[in-house]
Amino acid sequence: MPLLIIGFVAGMVTGAVIGGPATGYLASIVVGVVGAFLGAFVSSLLGISGPGDTVGVIVLAILGSAAVRLVMRASSRS
Repeated sequence: MPLLIIGFVAGMVTGAVIGGPATGYLASIVVGVVGAFLGAFVSSLLGISGPGDTVGVIVLAILGSAAVRLVMRASSRS
């Protein structure tokens, strides 16, 4: 459940800032959750964030969600 909430927040934030083809609550949750997993994966590879850091998880989810939205935006234009 917390991952869904963090994903929703990350998806809504990046949707408001970046925009893109994914609109609506469900799409924002999906983009945010995928972004959270992407952010966590990249941070574990780089050794940036430790577990239990809520602010860090939210920031990584937003950054990952932004990356997902940018890829979706670029692929929808071609």
